[in-house]
Amino acid sequence: MVSQYSETASNTFSVSENKPQEYSETNETSRSNQSLAKCKYVSGKKQGDIWLYVNQGISLDRGHYKASCKYCSVLWERGRPDNMCLYLARQCLNVPDEIKYFWQDFIAEEKTPTKKKVKHNQSEITIHFPKIEPLPEA
Repeated sequence: MVSQYSETASNTFSVSENKPQEYSETNETSRSNQSLAKCKYVSGKKQGDIWLYVNQGISLDRGHYKASCKYCSVLWERGRPDNMCLYLARQCLNVPDEIKYFWQDFIAEEKTPTKKKVKHNQSEITIHFPKIEPLPEA
């Protein structure tokens, strides 16, 4: 028997045992149609890695969920990934050190400003518009 893991909406894994099936063109066609149907309706942001460490609760609306920490009993009425990352990195007492350090590094990299190239050869406005006469005083 072959065990196949399938992920459910709550990010928990269930195990189902399947009997080997013979290859047929209709099975392959139905599989590809199912995968296209799944892809067709998925849009928006992809779920982040934070959901591997947080239990995803009931759906509130388009892509928003209740959430709870997998390592303690903290519950968020609306799980915001930024808040959950901060919680795992700084506040959760039961999270393993490896995971805590991962999220601390993630936050540090995210907060590091990126340097933008500054153009120093910008011309002044007087070069493009020659000065004719000063404006008369009122």
